[in-house]
Amino acid sequence: MEQLLRFVTFIDWAVLRDQKLAVQQCIGDDDELLTGLLNLLDALQDAAVDDGIATDSEVFGPMLDEHNYPTNQQRNVCANCDD
Repeated sequence: MEQLLRFVTFIDWAVLRDQKLAVQQCIGDDDELLTGLLNLLDALQDAAVDDGIATDSEVFGPMLDEHNYPTNQQRNVCANCDD
């Protein structure tokens, strides 16, 4: 467990966000392998926030609405989705 905690503590969350976005932009809805990887990253991000390893804004970045104002929604929001 100590190794996992040490590993998660040193993640560069901004870089991970960029990498995750790059994967999201490259895959289709039917790509189960990469969708599974994105789900794993989502779970890792959620766990880091839930366990107090990092804050919402560190992990997910600032969330902006259509007018570039910060929103209260910080988790699992795709900037390119209509949801």
